[in-house]
Amino acid sequence: MNAMIAVVVFALAMLGGMPASQDIPIEILDAAVGNDAEPPDAAPAPLDELAAKREPAAALTASFRQTTIMPDDVLSASGTIAYSRPRMLAVRFADPELVYLMDAERVHEYDAELGQLQTGPLDNAPEVEVLFAAFGQDLSRLEDIYEVTPFTPVDAPEGAQGLELRPRHGDADHLFETARLHLRPDDALPYRIEIVNTQESRVIYELDDVRAADAVDPALFALDLPPGTRVIEGERLVETVGEGGKTLSLTAEENR
Repeated sequence: MNAMIAVVVFALAMLGGMPASQDIPIEILDAAVGNDAEPPDAAPAPLDELAAKREPAAALTASFRQTTIMPDDVLSASGTIAYSRPRMLAVRFADPELVYLMDAERVHEYDAELGQLQTGPLDNAPEVEVLFAAFGQDLSRLEDIYEVTPFTPVDAPEGAQGLELRPRHGDADHLFETARLHLRPDDALPYRIEIVNTQESRVIYELDDVRAADAVDPALFALDLPPGTRVIEGERLVETVGEGGKTLSLTAEENR
């Protein structure tokens, strides 16, 4: 699997602050973060029905709180997400400052502390499809690469729906066991995303202030690189940003 995909999926799954607890049974951790997914048992809403609910939302922004649960640690982090059709996604972590920009073809990871931008192709990695499926309207690929099972979230808004995604058995290199998308009843946009890496490790995103719009500020999909930033493609240094800095933008023609 492309190394950059592993960077994105695991970084989004494992980044956090200092450990909040140690040696805590996983059952207690479940309760602490509100593990509210019942076993899959609901009558499925067709994917095209969910896509139709999302149709007016060409773009969205949200803030998130991330909780990473491991057998002996609970880590936390926060940040913002921006999405725009057809396939542009920006994820920004506040502390430490980390930025992920993705479109249909490439992914870029900026680490301010290291002064480094890592860039590479997506290569149609199925793991990344979870990120786009969480926010985009095109859900048609899901059943090609995942086993899709509905579930009914509990302690949720009336009419909320859930989709559980399991990589098909042929995908030997998958980076997680399941992903659960908890969807709002009116527009089928997520208010919670849960990624189960193993039976004892999971990551939960609680989304707040989810705002749908016809469009969002292009600046959300741009990144100002200060002078001295190292740009790395794969394992090769391809550029050191010179005096005056440089702007990377997913909406710029040269980046499409």
